[in-house]
Amino acid sequence: MKMEFNVDRAFSKLVYELNQFSTKYYSPDLEIFGLNYKTIKIRENLPMILEYARTVLEYMKNKYKTYDIHENYNFLKHADIMQEQLDILEPFSNRIIKGKEFKFSYNSKFMKIIEENNLSDKIYEEIVAEINGTYNDHYFTSMYIMVRKLLENLLYDCLKKYYGTDVNKYFNTAKNQHQGYGTLINNFNKMIEETRFKRDIGNIEKRFIELLKEFQEKGNKDAHSLFNLPHQDFIEERKDKINNMIKKLDWVLQKL
Repeated sequence: MKMEFNVDRAFSKLVYELNQFSTKYYSPDLEIFGLNYKTIKIRENLPMILEYARTVLEYMKNKYKTYDIHENYNFLKHADIMQEQLDILEPFSNRIIKGKEFKFSYNSKFMKIIEENNLSDKIYEEIVAEINGTYNDHYFTSMYIMVRKLLENLLYDCLKKYYGTDVNKYFNTAKNQHQGYGTLINNFNKMIEETRFKRDIGNIEKRFIELLKEFQEKGNKDAHSLFNLPHQDFIEERKDKINNMIKKLDWVLQKL
């Protein structure tokens, strides 16, 4: 059964809690965050609203930590409610920073496909935000292509860092472009079997390569059919495996 997340409700609830607290007690100035009592209700200001909410929560904990209930206001209860809404809304902040529309598809199984903290290099932040954005906007073919390109680039970076001047392992000099996805997988598979790799990095399980090949086979099957679009189920069913695979590739890249 697919999960549903009422983002609109979470947004309204967070704004209500923030306004209720600021009415009853002094809280950090909205203007510091580029907000006022009108603009705090506008969803396109979510990044600033979340920053304000985090500051309010910290302020509550520091200033009112000696109180459980004060003047009929239960600090712990309301802090928990705010935190719950923050957790729901946090994944959408980057999408709005990138200028995308604030919405969430109720037909999607997850709030996001790729976890941002799986990658160490900041260069991948934008591509991860775009993958999650295309997923939530129901552009599943674009999402699939971008996930595959992310894997392809991570393989390329690993091979380039390991082989260095042996450029043919990762770059097709005749065509002046990266090696194809299939070639990158094959060369990565050979790399992890090398004595030097096993000595310096360790052993990589074979099932890791099998999942990489699933993307190769599916990509080859779908490449010639514009209307063959089962990408949502393919990605959703493998979400955890894909994130583990990305995390593993990032780990290898950092160890090389």
